[in-house]
Amino acid sequence: MIKTETLFTEKMQKELSKKQFKLWLFLLIFSSIFEFFTIILSFMGEDVWSLHCCNLIVVVFSIICIRTNFKNRKNCVENKIINSYEFDQEYFYVSTTKNGDNLGNMKIYYKDIIKVKETENYLFLYINRINAYPIDKATTSKEDLILIKGLIEKSKK
Repeated sequence: MIKTETLFTEKMQKELSKKQFKLWLFLLIFSSIFEFFTIILSFMGEDVWSLHCCNLIVVVFSIICIRTNFKNRKNCVENKIINSYEFDQEYFYVSTTKNGDNLGNMKIYYKDIIKVKETENYLFLYINRINAYPIDKATTSKEDLILIKGLIEKSKK
């Protein structure tokens, strides 16, 4: 049985949401430039109010998403959230604590993992398109990480 723990940190949250953050930033920049041109066109007498309204929705949505991302990072620092893992042959247990209080326990079968994403510092085990369980590589030996990946691959066959 393999045991490890992962402390939720700002760095972990940043790695987990890197793609989404880049997309929101791109949308904000692109829609801001587009908004600039719609304002110029409206001064030239063109009727672009529908474009203007749609574009403002994208700008506001992008700002909200970027702000939420920073808020999630801040929450990781303020709340000491720890996932404790116990990996067995066909499944693993996750016990989550927040500031020392138990939030819950889950038993997850490897066959239910839909995606494994490895970054420089973490191994993310996705149970759906949104929720991932992070495993900190700094607190888990390389041998254990290889075993965990092997258990997941074995369950897919």
